[in-house]
Amino acid sequence: QGRVLLYWNRTGLVGPEFLERLCSALRIDKLYFRGHTDPDFANLASYQIPSRFGDTIVEYLPVFQTRQAYFDATSDANIFIAPRVVEGVGMAFLEALARGCAVFAHNRPTMNEYIISGENGWLFTRRWNAQRVYRAARTWLALRGVTTLPRKVGDGGTA
Repeated sequence: QGRVLLYWNRTGLVGPEFLERLCSALRIDKLYFRGHTDPDFANLASYQIPSRFGDTIVEYLPVFQTRQAYFDATSDANIFIAPRVVEGVGMAFLEALARGCAVFAHNRPTMNEYIISGENGWLFTRRWNAQRVYRAARTWLALRGVTTLPRKVGDGGTA
């Protein structure tokens, strides 16, 4: 299955440089990316990324006509970045949890009501950076038997 990251840039939570560094450090095989932001963020946070970040294939997600089409298209995702700092219900991250993804999110409602940091995802209380998310993802992968990642962003490795 490989390492597959899913991120919908709804509010500009993380930028393209962050995604590129994270994909490189975690040796992500595929990044599902949706570049369409929420209406209030369109002018501030929208960006496009190339079709590859090094060895990571970037696949743009279209607007799906049904939830099932979305699930079918992203069924191999196993890492999910929650797209907002605060959620109402937060269906996207709840669905990702239900599918077994490790979810990376801010330690705010609603995410902190469902995510147990270090078990089914990670909660962050400070500003995100690639190194913090990388350390959390590395730990999560190690708990699942993947231990050949570099020690920090930028190091070599033998994954």
